[in-house]
Amino acid sequence: SDLGWSNFVNIKGISIGDADGDGVLTVADVTSIIDYILSGDPGSFYSINADIDGDGVVGIGDVTAIIDMLLSETDH
Repeated sequence: SDLGWSNFVNIKGISIGDADGDGVLTVADVTSIIDYILSGDPGSFYSINADIDGDGVVGIGDVTAIIDMLLSETDH
């Protein structure tokens, strides 16, 4: 028995910081979070990925954390 899992066509894993759900961490994720904070309109927004600090709220601290993540990737 598949317990209903066959009903899911596209399952994406949690990718910390990938707020827009495109599978990569980029400046577009920062923009997506800022748009969410300013408008409150989730659109195609993955809040579980955007809540970097895990406090249950997507806010400016998460934006800062993603920018830090992006900068640490470019240091290599």
